[in-house]
Amino acid sequence: MHIAKGGEGAPLVPEFHAELFKSKKESRIILNIGGISNYTYVQADGSYFGTDTGPGNALMDAYCSLKLGTNFDKNGASASKRNRN
Repeated sequence: MHIAKGGEGAPLVPEFHAELFKSKKESRIILNIGGISNYTYVQADGSYFGTDTGPGNALMDAYCSLKLGTNFDKNGASASKRNRN
């Protein structure tokens, strides 16, 4: 169905967001910050679209892997110890 609408077959997230967050009263924007960030715009008339916006947590995960020797910063433990000057 996504391809028939002019898409590339992915992402599937906008269809999920449209179903979960639809509202006949207001339009909504859903921002998903995963490995790659993406958003979905769900309009009050039921139409929707979405796209990837760029790196999300993938950059932090790569940093943790290279510099901390872990896959990710669990509960932000390392980030909370950093000097913020």
